[in-house]
Amino acid sequence: PRTVFPSQALRRVACVSSQHALAGLLGPLRCLGCGRGRSALCGSCAAGLRPAPPGPSLPHATRVLSPWAYDGAARGLILALKVEGLRSAAAPLVAAMVAEAVSGGVEATAVVWVPGRARDRRRRGFDHAEVLGRLVGRELGLAARSLVARAREPPDQASLSAAARRRNLVGVFAATSCPAPVLLVDDVVTTGATAAACAGALRTAGCPQVEVLAACRAPAPD
Repeated sequence: PRTVFPSQALRRVACVSSQHALAGLLGPLRCLGCGRGRSALCGSCAAGLRPAPPGPSLPHATRVLSPWAYDGAARGLILALKVEGLRSAAAPLVAAMVAEAVSGGVEATAVVWVPGRARDRRRRGFDHAEVLGRLVGRELGLAARSLVARAREPPDQASLSAAARRRNLVGVFAATSCPAPVLLVDDVVTTGATAAACAGALRTAGCPQVEVLAACRAPAPD
């Protein structure tokens, strides 16, 4: 059965509370929005978060779930995890993602993630999407499985249009055989090209259904 949270405000409160349960796994916490407090996201900064904007459906994916817009404190958390390598930033992201997944009633039986670039993993010391995926799986009681891999490294696509990003990702991802529905985790969905490419690889490998769960959603570039 699906659980529906009665309001965005209640979900924000739930996220701020549940991040403390993850703190022991991720190290010392401070608010990465304002620098105060003893949590990676304080109540004041959480109150200013905006819900994710609507976006187009993605090829090969059943749907896309995302709790937050990619701006303000949410963007700060993503950059702290992804660029600065601060694992503590994952706590509020995971809490919000889990709340979104429960509210949406996901049908997956396993959690997978979009694999990061090898050079970024070496620099950071970990794959940030894997951190999110494994913790989301832990909180939802689902197995976390490393099923998607990069077959090659494409040129950077930060400045590319949606169509150019799709072309840039052809043949980049490959997946291990998976006959069960999965929840594909990533940090941010912008054009959705990366998530769609991973979902396509999973479907080619036999996965019957791919639901995408991202911490944030950003408007696609023109």
